[in-house]
Amino acid sequence: MGEIEFSQRPSEAEIERLLCNALEKKGFTPRQQVKIRVNGRLFKLDIVVFIEQIPVCIIECKAWTR
Repeated sequence: MGEIEFSQRPSEAEIERLLCNALEKKGFTPRQQVKIRVNGRLFKLDIVVFIEQIPVCIIECKAWTR
């Protein structure tokens, strides 16, 4: 079995979780991995923010290296 390295950078999923927690504390309703169909093609959106069940914002998280 190979070695498992500890990553010093947060993963995309960890960043999404932190964003969702912060949004919930502000009173928003974020949902992760929301599916949407556009012209017959299925897409997954990282985070969709809802206010009273109406989508008001889409957040896409991207990994980056420095």
